Amino acid sequence: MTPTGLTQLLQSTQTLFSDPASLGAGLDWVDRILPRFTDACIHDVTHGTPEAFAAWRDWLTGDSVEGIRDAGEEEVFVWRRTWLQILVSASEELYNAGGNRPAEGKKLAESLYAQAPYVFSFFPKVFWFDLVDMLSSTRKAVSHTPASIRTSFPLVLAERMVIDGDNIDVLLADFELSPSGYSGGGLYLDPAQVATRCIDGAFAPIFAQAVTEVSRYVAPDTLPSVRVQLTPLKPEHEIFLQTLILRGPSGGGALAAGLYCLFKSYQPHRTLATSFALTAPGQTTPDGFCHAVGGAYEKVRGCAKAGMQNLLVAEEAAGQVRFYGHLQNVSIVGASTLQDVFLYLDKSVETAPAEPINTDEDGGVLSLSSQLYIERRSDAAFHTALAQRPMIVLVKGARQIGKTSLLVRGVDQVRKSNVKLIYVDLQSIGRNNLKTQKDFFIAVARIFERELNLSVTMDELYDERDGPNKNFENFLFKYVLTSSVIWFMDEVDRLFDFDYYTDVFSLMRSWHNRRSVHRELGNLTLVLCYATETHLMIEDLYQSPFNVGTKIELEDFTPDQVAAFNKKVGSPLKSEDEFEEFLRLAGGQPHLVCRGLSWMASEGKSLEEFTAVASLDSGPFGSHLRRLLLVTRNPEQSEVLHNVLRGLPNHNHNAFLHLRSAGVLVGDDLKTLRVRCGIYADYLRRNLLPNEAESATTRAKKSIFSQFFRRLTS
Repeated sequence: MTPTGLTQLLQSTQTLFSDPASLGAGLDWVDRILPRFTDACIHDVTHGTPEAFAAWRDWLTGDSVEGIRDAGEEEVFVWRRTWLQILVSASEELYNAGGNRPAEGKKLAESLYAQAPYVFSFFPKVFWFDLVDMLSSTRKAVSHTPASIRTSFPLVLAERMVIDGDNIDVLLADFELSPSGYSGGGLYLDPAQVATRCIDGAFAPIFAQAVTEVSRYVAPDTLPSVRVQLTPLKPEHEIFLQTLILRGPSGGGALAAGLYCLFKSYQPHRTLATSFALTAPGQTTPDGFCHAVGGAYEKVRGCAKAGMQNLLVAEEAAGQVRFYGHLQNVSIVGASTLQDVFLYLDKSVETAPAEPINTDEDGGVLSLSSQLYIERRSDAAFHTALAQRPMIVLVKGARQIGKTSLLVRGVDQVRKSNVKLIYVDLQSIGRNNLKTQKDFFIAVARIFERELNLSVTMDELYDERDGPNKNFENFLFKYVLTSSVIWFMDEVDRLFDFDYYTDVFSLMRSWHNRRSVHRELGNLTLVLCYATETHLMIEDLYQSPFNVGTKIELEDFTPDQVAAFNKKVGSPLKSEDEFEEFLRLAGGQPHLVCRGLSWMASEGKSLEEFTAVASLDSGPFGSHLRRLLLVTRNPEQSEVLHNVLRGLPNHNHNAFLHLRSAGVLVGDDLKTLRVRCGIYADYLRRNLLPNEAESATTRAKKSIFSQFFRRLTS
């Protein structure tokens, strides 16, 4: 079949825009005309007429072209019209030169490169030679193994769209890279796709950035020039790609990873997606580091929908994104530098794909789909509080008691309500970004900016005449609290390490006090997650957010809940005596219960074997137990622990409260305090009182013997 030429396309275009019954002529034009435009130009280079080129030049510069604004305002419209003008002009020059004439083609490519308008100037010279070859039908066949590389990266949509009844927050697409036949190492978008792939000024430079970064690790003169095509993972999403502009630097990491794999003859596994920037915000020159980009939740959700089990992101954002990964069963891999990325690819591409983190087995955060999650009273109270939306919700619990697993479920509840949500994990923000009160608020604001896709930054708005509190509140009121927002703030205790914490918490308390008179504050719910006895740190209780609002305190598992978990993992505890002994060792501490019973079930270990290693550094709780010793750095807390282990009285109430907050001790007061469980007591006695410690193996044998004796005498 003879390809449709420009004359036929113009006739179809004029008919489309003259039809009064066509309510979305611009969108129809993008769907029916635009994908055929490049092929029509190729056809008319050898079979066209001067009148056809002239007619399209007139249409593209006249008022009629305004009709295609329906398919994309501003940058999309300007990009598309400008590129179509370039296509028509280049095709006409080749037609006038007689088609396939190398000398004229080279001259035309040089001219197009020198005069490239708008963001087209970011493409290397080889792009324009490839364009001329494409229009002249002289593209060279390329022999290379592998022929092409596909690497996925998430494209975040600014607005929620619905396709076949499915809410789409993110459109996952592939970069497909293939050698173009030219030398020099240039990386560029396939000219055949430029009409349907609009790019902004922040996205355009990432092609050159990727080449610069990969050239640090491979010999530049061995890099082929590479042509890039962008392909939606689902064909039905193609029409959306054609109406969007590709914004920002998110695809830089994927391009660099793909180019590296092409050079190394790797094929990235189809379960891996990549999303990070090659440059710091506001910069265009790559620096070798991986930089965070926005849309964390949307990207993770998109990966899950497309079956992507692993998402490679910047280390500085990994903690934030990892939380969302737990919601969607997507493993988050963090990398600080491009070298980290390339080492990861070296290790994983040629072997089996990296498995998602199995949080069910390591006793960490339990994902939404986990069958091992045990609901406690705190679950119902937390979900009720989120539904009622008070100003402040307090979630208090010692380390590894299940706060983050509870938060995962709270976030999922909020997401389903379509309320805007921000999750800030202070543990994932580097100390350099928390040095001053201003640093803290700007770091938090950047998370808001990324997650909500805001067009402004707090850095731009900051007024030194106002203090940090006022600057952040102005930013919050004007750009964030325009609708309902729930702000989760995890590891809040970390602020107590900095001398400005009183001012920050005073601001939060003031929001509670002023909520009834400030309309904006009615849109905010602040969820604070912590472990510290905060009243020991904040002297003025009227400036504390920790004695108002709704308080949710996580408790240890009850015996019934431990029994339920034992059943979920296949009942490694076989008898009532074994169950009682396990409770003595682990108590109801959620991490010890979940990790301990999962370890026994997966390793096929008996209770006696578990008891022998449970309190050892080399046992299943080694890293968890070593953290207990951190509290001994404080002399007062160390003294209390020594006294408890020796059975001596204690008189330091504040030190006891700190140890209780840390989850080391339990009890209502100094008279009833005790070490939380047998495993903790054994470990602390061995490390703090080595000369007085009884071996775990000896106690295990005594315990088993006593059980046997009870059976004989019962």
